Amino acid sequence: MLLLLTTFTALAGVVETARGPVDVTITGEGPAVLVFHGAPGGSDQGELLAPLAEAGFQVLALSRPGYLDTPLSSGATYAAQGDLAAALLDALGLDQAAAVGLSAGGPAALAFAARHPDRSWALVLEAAVVDAYVPPDQAENELLGRLILSPLVAGPTFRMLRRNMLRHPERAAARLLALESTLDAPAREACAAQLGQDPVPWAALADSFVPYRHRRAGLRNDLTQLAGVDAADWSGLSAPTLLQYSPSDADVPVRHAQALLDQGVDATLVLHPSACGHFLWLGPSSEAVAAERLAFLSAHSP
Repeated sequence: MLLLLTTFTALAGVVETARGPVDVTITGEGPAVLVFHGAPGGSDQGELLAPLAEAGFQVLALSRPGYLDTPLSSGATYAAQGDLAAALLDALGLDQAAAVGLSAGGPAALAFAARHPDRSWALVLEAAVVDAYVPPDQAENELLGRLILSPLVAGPTFRMLRRNMLRHPERAAARLLALESTLDAPAREACAAQLGQDPVPWAALADSFVPYRHRRAGLRNDLTQLAGVDAADWSGLSAPTLLQYSPSDADVPVRHAQALLDQGVDATLVLHPSACGHFLWLGPSSEAVAAERLAFLSAHSP
């Protein structure tokens, strides 16, 4: 059931599609843009792209299967998630949409654009996974990876992370940057002082981690599926494509963008040296990333 909300948000709730239920938040009016969130996450991560709705686009921020109110049965593989997005357009009576893939949402966005070229008018990948991926901490310590996925450990950990991000943004940012960036200590310190200064996207990111019990199935599935992603699967991609990446990203390095370019895909790569590691959407790079995204989508919108 879709519920009417206020401000730019028009509708939020679960849409029944031919492929299964999809939790979605629909914001703004204009050419449709599907947002495929990272991990963990959900439709609430669409808040990071709120400027698109204000600029005349209709943002469809969906929860990928296993997150929030989209059951894993709606599509465990990324091919199935791309098909689910197309089914969502059918259910909403929409012919086409652009796709924006954030971080771990990259393969689902790519699958939508590659499998449904007639439905996809543009593709934007931001710090997005394109090729095989294993989280750095899990690759180094298999036990740590299992502990992070344990409901006894992960739930309290993500709750604590959210609390610290909201109460002590600079301290929390410093800890995240130690994991998510290749920046040296002085650069991390400077970034940590900036990341939490814009409270709306910072809080949106923090809120998209909890409650963990409503995101655990999706995160576990992602960590299984991401290891099998193959850039060769995207060689036939035809949609106009923008790649936005950070040279200091330790989580999803620029090699993912290069892997797509190596397939002969006609894409534009924009690097953001000012970015704070993986966090393109926050801090010093946020305005440039948003401006590049808006200009690209505006140039290609139907």
